[in-house]
Amino acid sequence: LCVYPVLVRTEMFDDATLARMPERTRNSFIEVDEFCDTVLSALARGAYEVTVPRRFGLVYLIRLLFPGLMRRQTAAIRLPILPDLTR
Repeated sequence: LCVYPVLVRTEMFDDATLARMPERTRNSFIEVDEFCDTVLSALARGAYEVTVPRRFGLVYLIRLLFPGLMRRQTAAIRLPILPDLTR
């Protein structure tokens, strides 16, 4: 099973880190329990791939078809403290 996680609320994302993120990004996090339930369900079904949460499955298709667009979108929402690798 290949898992494509989006944003899972783990210890890595503390309150200070979340505060620097755009609101739309903060709102797209899922809890660890939801992540685990989805992955275990996919395993039980015998799936080969699963995007968690499923509503972001289209994002991976867009990334495959339009990689330049995805790089620009990702660069637009990156944390200000991270270096800009698009140049």
